[in-house]
Amino acid sequence: MSILGENALSILIWPAIMIASAVALIAAGVLRPRAVSGPDRVPPGTHVWHLVMVAGFAFFVWIFTQQAFIYAKLAQAGGTTTAPATLDLSRLSPNDWAFLATIPALAAAIALWAGDRGVGGPELVRGLGLSPRGLPRGIAGGILGAVAIFPPLYLLMVLTEWVYQRLHISHPPEHDLLRVMGETKSLTSELFLILGATVAAPLWEEYMFRGHVQTIIRKVLIRLTTADDPPFARPAGGFPVAAGASTTPIPDAPADVARPPRVWQTWGAIVIASAIFAMVHPMWMWSPIFFLALGLGYAYERTGNLWTSMTIHCLFNGASTFLYFSGVHGR
Repeated sequence: MSILGENALSILIWPAIMIASAVALIAAGVLRPRAVSGPDRVPPGTHVWHLVMVAGFAFFVWIFTQQAFIYAKLAQAGGTTTAPATLDLSRLSPNDWAFLATIPALAAAIALWAGDRGVGGPELVRGLGLSPRGLPRGIAGGILGAVAIFPPLYLLMVLTEWVYQRLHISHPPEHDLLRVMGETKSLTSELFLILGATVAAPLWEEYMFRGHVQTIIRKVLIRLTTADDPPFARPAGGFPVAAGASTTPIPDAPADVARPPRVWQTWGAIVIASAIFAMVHPMWMWSPIFFLALGLGYAYERTGNLWTSMTIHCLFNGASTFLYFSGVHGR
């Protein structure tokens, strides 16, 4: 089957698989749709555009760090410094992959944290769920969340692979990072590759996609689809005030009063952020990645603790790495 045909089939089947898997999660009680909406994570005085700017800045840092490294490799190889896409990734050494797996993600995560501190102070960082005090509770919740979501997730991965085989859709046998881990002979490179896959990438991706993208989308949905109901009932002009009622003037509500989210608004943010997260991964991984992202987004909304989704993500990448080495290399 041609690559074009394979891509077309993948685009057709992955939404069906993901919808079916989400329904199965709800039916099994892993996801409880009506219990998802937590409090607003953005403190008063911090506009949603502040989060957009911080996310854009961090994304630039992530891209720039990678591209700067690739430019340097091209210059070292004597090639042009104006076309980084011409670098053959297969020629990168394990040390190069170790750098790309750790440094850009850590730099971008630090940029997110610094940006949040700059536009919203410590209150914004705590509101997004990165309070140091919440770390123990987040780790415990992440372990419980992993126990709940991993069995159906790995079942979905098996079913997705079965569908691909039945439709004769080919894909790489493993992620590039796993392949490099299996090929390297350097213990230092292998350790940094594992660190990048199991710690650096989950920290950066959760902070970006759950902490910012999902929060931004939920905030926008609330603002666009919630009616501006007055926060206080005022008597109509011309009528006397009821006896015994307070005559203290009622102040106008501030413009940034947080409106309570509705269930569908929160789920809309989870689904949209999960779809974006899936699409930045290779197409053949879309179904399980979207399924994982649904669980991560749900856990984040239920707990308001970003450490929870980070822990689940770290455990998933760690388990996948362990299973790969155990199954392929017999380590």
